Amino acid sequence: MKKTKKIVALFLAAVMLVCTTVAATVAYLTAGTEYVKNTFTVGNVQIGLDEELVDQYGDTSNSSPTRTNSNSYTLVPGHDYLKDPTVYVRELSQPCWVFVKVVNGLANVEAADGAVKEDGASYAPIEKQMEANGWLPLDGEIDVYYYEEIIDAREDEVSKVVFGEFMIDGEAVFEDDSQNPTFEDVTIDAYAVQADGFETAADAWDAAEAEWEN
Repeated sequence: MKKTKKIVALFLAAVMLVCTTVAATVAYLTAGTEYVKNTFTVGNVQIGLDEELVDQYGDTSNSSPTRTNSNSYTLVPGHDYLKDPTVYVRELSQPCWVFVKVVNGLANVEAADGAVKEDGASYAPIEKQMEANGWLPLDGEIDVYYYEEIIDAREDEVSKVVFGEFMIDGEAVFEDDSQNPTFEDVTIDAYAVQADGFETAADAWDAAEAEWEN
């Protein structure tokens, strides 16, 4: 039986940073990032979201770091790619709970925990990287994570990296069928809610979630 032929340089995966906006009449201080515009503020909470600009193979595109709202990648089995979505809580913002929603459309082709990268190091999947960076799953929500502690940026901006890279399984097979792709985009949304009045991240999320859905 013939082995399935791997089709490599066919797909560009647009990996975007996007958001949900909040109505200005919301009762709580909240904020969310918005694709292209990058920031959205209500009251005294302000956040941003971006990542380093890279070429299609995940390498920096120039000598000076440049941040962007999206990157596109050519997926190659066994290759690892730089990707460092970062949330910023802007200076003078009130203490807040910060959340990200990470939809990993590459889950079916992402390398397994411990896979050997091109530099010989071991790979940790996106979710494991997030845990190491302090992002914990929010109980009862799908793909939603919260930062492990309240972030206070009243005196200086605070930045938190969500994860740093992704790697494609060396045995991944990409079918040449645009109607049935084996993967989708990776999208990251960022949200923040004032900490005042909310003992837990879950309480803050529940109070503001309805506003973000509108």
